[in-house]
Amino acid sequence: MDSIPMDSFEQHFSSIRDPRTRPVEYPLYDILFLSVCATFAGADGPSDIEDFGHEQVDWLSRFIPLENGIPSHDTIGRVFSLIKPAQFQEAFLNWIGTFRFDNSGPEGLRLIAVARILSRSLEAAMKHDSMLLHLYQSHFVT
Repeated sequence: MDSIPMDSFEQHFSSIRDPRTRPVEYPLYDILFLSVCATFAGADGPSDIEDFGHEQVDWLSRFIPLENGIPSHDTIGRVFSLIKPAQFQEAFLNWIGTFRFDNSGPEGLRLIAVARILSRSLEAAMKHDSMLLHLYQSHFVT
């Protein structure tokens, strides 16, 4: 998993505007990276994302600075309730679209399943008042 295409991730997710107006302790990019990785690993919501962060802090720090440690589940939930769902959806789908999946073998099928699970998990995690992120289940082909 050390071969995460970080340039591609940063290129796609940097388009998401940080809606927080006051000084922040955790950069938006760090929260997005942590959340995507955690959800790929099976996290289902902000509490699971925080737990994953604490469990994998050494691994995560190889990719993001984590200068202030792992954000709390409250911070993660608040950030996802504030970002524009359409911006996240576009960034995520464009980033995932840079991967070439061979859906004829078990690894390709597993990645497709993980992408679908991520879509559903983030949809559940992003519910706040009337805000709901809906990521479309995409079919990845070679």
